[in-house]
Amino acid sequence: MKPETTDRGSIFSHLFWGVVFFAICGVLFTMLVLPGFVHYKAGKGSAAFDMAQDGSGHHQTLVEKYRRVDAAEIEPVEGITKPGLDLQAALEGSAEQLAAGQALFVAQCAACHGNTGKGDGPAGAALGARDMTIEEGWVNGNRVTDIVRTLSKGLPPKMPTFEHLPAADRFALAHYVISLGDFSHSTPPASEIQALDEEFAFSQDQFEPNRVAVSVAMSQLDKENRGLHSLRYSDLSKEQARLLLSVVSEPARVYQALKSLEGWRKDRELFNRSLLAGYPLNGFHEGLMALDGGQWRDLHGALQLAVD
Repeated sequence: MKPETTDRGSIFSHLFWGVVFFAICGVLFTMLVLPGFVHYKAGKGSAAFDMAQDGSGHHQTLVEKYRRVDAAEIEPVEGITKPGLDLQAALEGSAEQLAAGQALFVAQCAACHGNTGKGDGPAGAALGARDMTIEEGWVNGNRVTDIVRTLSKGLPPKMPTFEHLPAADRFALAHYVISLGDFSHSTPPASEIQALDEEFAFSQDQFEPNRVAVSVAMSQLDKENRGLHSLRYSDLSKEQARLLLSVVSEPARVYQALKSLEGWRKDRELFNRSLLAGYPLNGFHEGLMALDGGQWRDLHGALQLAVD
């Protein structure tokens, strides 16, 4: 009789654990699955559900929200003529100018000069950036007219020109740089202001040219450059050829840019400034920024041989 009792107990044990298993499954279904199913049924007719079902719905909305706009592919803008700069107002150094200058300094200058103008930016040590907060840190004058001139012409080969900035922005940037120092910056005389205006025509009406997408401009330039002359490497030494290869991306464009630049063979400052201001459209690339003084001299000599 004992075997029969043992079998009956085993059956009841299995039944008991089976019931427990199904009970646990029921609890889990009630807690985890059923709420989601109820919400799904409730939301199926809602706008949120409909958005998720079609291509113009929720997913498409997120795609549009986070899609990056290619700044190079701008809408075309027709050129306009803007009135010249009010020099007297530009020389005042208002609170609005200081605020604008600070934003420009952070974006354009802090990488070399540091956030406080001490020359301790990430690239400052390599390029020998000076401390603009002390009088001894200035070598080209520290008056507002001096600073605007430096921004407009650059300090080749290490500091590029900032003539791409509107004149008002250059004055705002100059005023902010002045505010970083704790020494007196003298007021420029009327003759200096007049000389600055004659050099850069700040007070004259300025024409802003048409703007087109980069792809359109590059396509047009490519059409215009087909069949043109290019740099001649046959008269160069290996060192000169290697130097050109390190900074030139499109030899035909370099050739055309220099052929249209009068006086560059005799004026190395003009040569340096023009190359920095014109790349990459002039056929050079950012390798120019890595050249030291001696290499700029060698580049000038090599190109005189390469451009007939």
